[in-house]
Amino acid sequence: MLDFYWRGRGMDIHELYLKKFTSSETGFDYVMWAISEVEKGLNNISSFELSSLGREANYFEALELFNVLLIQGFVSIPSQKECHLYNGMKICKSILLNKENLFKKAYELFDVCIELEYDSDLMDWYWISEDIDALKYDMNTSKLDYETIEADIIEKANKFLESYKSIYPN
Repeated sequence: MLDFYWRGRGMDIHELYLKKFTSSETGFDYVMWAISEVEKGLNNISSFELSSLGREANYFEALELFNVLLIQGFVSIPSQKECHLYNGMKICKSILLNKENLFKKAYELFDVCIELEYDSDLMDWYWISEDIDALKYDMNTSKLDYETIEADIIEKANKFLESYKSIYPN
């Protein structure tokens, strides 16, 4: 049914809406979301049409098919906060799966903190970004080292995932 190349490469509704909130979604993003939903069992003519549009999907055609699914009640719209937290979960999972580029990923989590207006649950990432900056720009008065900050990033990623696992179990 679906092109083998695209299997398992779908997009979650949170990812799609995060792009919508930043006005950066493409027609293909809707296709990727539809592929994911069809793989999960959404058997609807509009979802099949949308998932079959391919990489060069016309934005307006894809949006129209998506809106049909929205009207029919096949789509639940997440809040902007839910989308940012979901993104934070994905970043934390990537930290635990691949210990490379930890400082870059910590900065990405700090961006989530900023997007959520310094939500108290995310302030760890503000302080970690401050520690990284202090270390990088030789303002390290607390004498932190790379290994200590990296261990803190991993610990905080675990804490973040534990905090939100009931909301985003995957």
